[in-house]
Amino acid sequence: DFGGRRGNDYGGGGRSDFGGRGRGDGRGDFGGRGGRGDFGGRGRQEFGGRGRSGKQYMGDVEDIKKLFDRLGVNGSLTLDDHCLHVIAPPTADKFRDELLGDAAMPATEEWRLNSGTYPKLSCSGGIWLDVKQHIVRANHFKVSSHKIPTLLFHYSVAIHKMYASGELEKEDTAVSGERRITTQVMKTLYDSKPMWRPPAVGITYDGAASLFSTQLLFPGAEGEKQIEKVVFPGSQYLVTLTFVSRLEKPSTDWHPVRHQPLLQALDTALLSFARWEAADAVPTWLLAGVKVFRSDGDVMRLSDSCVSMLGYYASLKICRAGLVFVADIAVNCFLAGGSLLELMCGVGNYNSLDMLCNESTRYFQQAEEAVNSRRSDHYGDNSSSSSKRRSMGADEAFGDLNYGLPVQVIRRMEEAFKTAKIKVTYCNQWKKLKSFGPAPRSASSGFTLDGRQVTIEEYYEIKYRQDIASAKGKLGTGYFATALGATGGKLLYPTLPTVNVGSVKKPAYIPAEFIIIPAGQTRTRGLSGDMSAKIIKQAAMLPNDRMKVISTTQHKSLLEAMTDDPNAEAFGLGQNISHTPLAVRAQVLYPAKLCYGNKQIVEPKLAGTWNLAGSVKFSHPAPDPNVTAQPRPVYLYSVVMTFDRREPRNWESLVYGFVEQVERESFNVGIPLSRVGPLPMMIDGNARGATDESLAEAMGNAKRLGARAVLVLLNFDCYSAVKLAADSVGLPSQCIKWKNMERLPKGYLTNVLMKINCKMGGINHTLAERIPSKNGPQPEEDAEPTFQQPPRSLSWLLDDLCMVVGVDVTHPEPQPVGSTKPIGPSILAIVASMDGMLGQYCAHITTCDMRTEPVNSLRDGIGALLDHFARKNGGFPKSIIVYRDGVADNQFPEVLEKELPAFKEAMNLRGYPDDAVNVAIVVCQKRHHTRLFYENNANGNSSSGDRKEFMNPCVGLCVDARGDSQGGQVDVSIVHPFINEFYLNSHVAIQGTAKPCKYSLIYDEIGFKMSELELMTYWLTYLYCRCTKSVSYATPAYYAHWAARRGKVLLNAGVTGPQLNAMSNDWLGEEALPGMYFI
Repeated sequence: DFGGRRGNDYGGGGRSDFGGRGRGDGRGDFGGRGGRGDFGGRGRQEFGGRGRSGKQYMGDVEDIKKLFDRLGVNGSLTLDDHCLHVIAPPTADKFRDELLGDAAMPATEEWRLNSGTYPKLSCSGGIWLDVKQHIVRANHFKVSSHKIPTLLFHYSVAIHKMYASGELEKEDTAVSGERRITTQVMKTLYDSKPMWRPPAVGITYDGAASLFSTQLLFPGAEGEKQIEKVVFPGSQYLVTLTFVSRLEKPSTDWHPVRHQPLLQALDTALLSFARWEAADAVPTWLLAGVKVFRSDGDVMRLSDSCVSMLGYYASLKICRAGLVFVADIAVNCFLAGGSLLELMCGVGNYNSLDMLCNESTRYFQQAEEAVNSRRSDHYGDNSSSSSKRRSMGADEAFGDLNYGLPVQVIRRMEEAFKTAKIKVTYCNQWKKLKSFGPAPRSASSGFTLDGRQVTIEEYYEIKYRQDIASAKGKLGTGYFATALGATGGKLLYPTLPTVNVGSVKKPAYIPAEFIIIPAGQTRTRGLSGDMSAKIIKQAAMLPNDRMKVISTTQHKSLLEAMTDDPNAEAFGLGQNISHTPLAVRAQVLYPAKLCYGNKQIVEPKLAGTWNLAGSVKFSHPAPDPNVTAQPRPVYLYSVVMTFDRREPRNWESLVYGFVEQVERESFNVGIPLSRVGPLPMMIDGNARGATDESLAEAMGNAKRLGARAVLVLLNFDCYSAVKLAADSVGLPSQCIKWKNMERLPKGYLTNVLMKINCKMGGINHTLAERIPSKNGPQPEEDAEPTFQQPPRSLSWLLDDLCMVVGVDVTHPEPQPVGSTKPIGPSILAIVASMDGMLGQYCAHITTCDMRTEPVNSLRDGIGALLDHFARKNGGFPKSIIVYRDGVADNQFPEVLEKELPAFKEAMNLRGYPDDAVNVAIVVCQKRHHTRLFYENNANGNSSSGDRKEFMNPCVGLCVDARGDSQGGQVDVSIVHPFINEFYLNSHVAIQGTAKPCKYSLIYDEIGFKMSELELMTYWLTYLYCRCTKSVSYATPAYYAHWAARRGKVLLNAGVTGPQLNAMSNDWLGEEALPGMYFI
């Protein structure tokens, strides 16, 4: 409900609904001072302006607007007529059983792509853009495959370290070792084989267990092995190459699954220039998966130990256009390289190394004095309390003495550096930092050497003297003499902590002054909210700038590096990748038409946003208002305020004024609120454990007084406890952050009431009925009222009982490196529509292990939702449309094998046979790297001259399998060759470049035509109740995200998995509780 770490698509200073006041780089619904949110921003707000800057938005282009304005001119067919042929086709066109083949992974057949029934109408749900006048480009670059070798050869790699005795290490370094070592070994082998060099042979190595070549490296059949010995100074390895298979290039069509091994080989060769550099001491390119970063590229400081770097995403993809190269901007978090001592200063909040050392020395001395004091104090039961206090202080100091720094500082350092690769300067060896250890001077660092106990400080002095003695014997100067020669064998910083590169049982301590952290080590876990916000801001590049970066061939660019790489060229890549982004044919889907109270119609058109200014009321206020003695029924609510120890100053005037404004605005939008109970119920949020009990009591009192909702004013952030207390008694709650009351953003009250109305069971707006004109197709008269209300507003499937479902699984966040905190369970959230307006949803939230038992959790959740649907509508749905979020392409079979049976089993348990319901599953994906750009001024016909300008696509822009370049002559669509999928940009980008959502139809018993699925999905994004915008992906999936987030909040509040499941069942019980408490 307010500024958290995760949010939606709408800007503000924060990353959720209510952003901060000054940052302006978050993702909240409400921006704040200098923000970019819907309300109160500097020019991108939802109310009082279009909120887009300059020419960054395709919807501002006059030629695009005119495409829709021409509809309905001179008595021709109206926009409603064009929509009706998709949403309300003739009865004969609805029976498609004979057309349907296998429901799983249905093929892209012609009948799905051609929706034309009426000769006057186009066969789509939108207007196709002329490829000559309106060019849409993707960040895809065509790969000319004719120079790719006909055969590639795959070898598995095994690397075993060889000891001086000739014995081999059991563990395979290629599998478990670090990329730097494996690449060094293979690079040494590669350099020793002149016959393996391009252009005769191209070889690429993935850094692990796979090597690919353009020629046979040694004769023999598959399974044949060749063993090579690789010698390093001080170590040697045995490399075993096993011939795995030949990879044959297809003569015609590329298949994403069948040719996956070939695609892997080419993907490895694509960034071969960076892969081989992993063996270099100072690489030019840093590799992180399929992302590359120039080591001298743009760097931004994220924290005292981390930086972010701007680089490239680079990968190959098979689509209907063939083999393409996908390039995009990438931003990753890396450890800041340099001296460990300097980095420790930053993490420990010390301004300089001198300050760190002085603090450590002083602290060490004080701790020793405290220990000595403790040893001299002998007291019994009659000892003074001051003596006991001195003893307690000595115990704490004695514990910190081991490190020479306070324990809390050491903890911060371990969180920042644990598991980092480090380099020991005096021996030039790489190690892994396991933990920090006791200071070299501390007795705790001691170990037995030649029969006596020595500290680390003493050990280095001894080794220094031994090296000096050996040098006089002309045996050469040793490591320790080199490291300590300038100080005469003395450590510079003996009171600072050491670094443990061994294990807990067998530690190996090295003084921190000899450690450096090499740059280029990725850090993806444990990022704070501020760090993530900075990364997002750095990656939010405007479309014109983004396209320039990814398509340039200038010095130090990605395309230049690939073009100059001889190995990539040997694999047929490099210069065979086009430098011109692929032009795709796209359509702009017909915009939604919305209906508010008193049948007031709102048409957002291409703006993607609308406002509730004036006398606009909610279309369906919450049902069953409380009947009171007032002139008209009202909805009762209560107010709770939390604070931290002390009540805030002047809180009475602030709270009373805010409540008065809320009640006044509630009458304007049609849900008059009337408070019951004290104003407010006061909760001390820091009452040492009493907060939960106080909140539970307050929520119970509000429930008994008949409150339909509770407004919680948070002067103290106890959000999780509030949600737990309210959800436990079945009372919807709405949290208000204190700063939003102090500085009320424009439109804020209306947005709060939008959520309260839906949480109480109301519906803010619906889609409007499409009324046919006399010239258009006349829908058949309905014999009886349809389930869809209003009729002819979304899809013919809702004429009969239909349930739209959203499913999301939230996995536990990765713990910071080295954390011992147990990893929590996954959270499964299922939401389902309960009416024909698709305005009210119910949710079932539970914990599960999606790797082992997803079926049981899904079955129980779907079953509970089906039962609730049947109670409300008098029967089970005839069609179920599932929007599944958070699934990768390679997990599609898993959804069909594990999750689909759960739906079927839930229905069968209720005596509901398979043939009684038709199920369709659509996967929504935002975690992809496809971007769409509108190329403005392509013909140089504007003030910008001949310069091309790329801007964000407008809402409704859709690319699917029908995207050909010249009326079907050349297929250049970027979608999957065989799966029914489409890219849909359904929102206005707040910052940076818009990312379309990819939808894939992976199961279909209904018989969807693509125009029907695309238009229904697009219009669903307008039914999101938390704001007046079309959102970035389908509303059911979005609601499932919020439900999963609520589950996470409750788990953080102390709820167990079984309790969470029981709470969901209570909301879905026989008693008519409102269902959308989770939004």
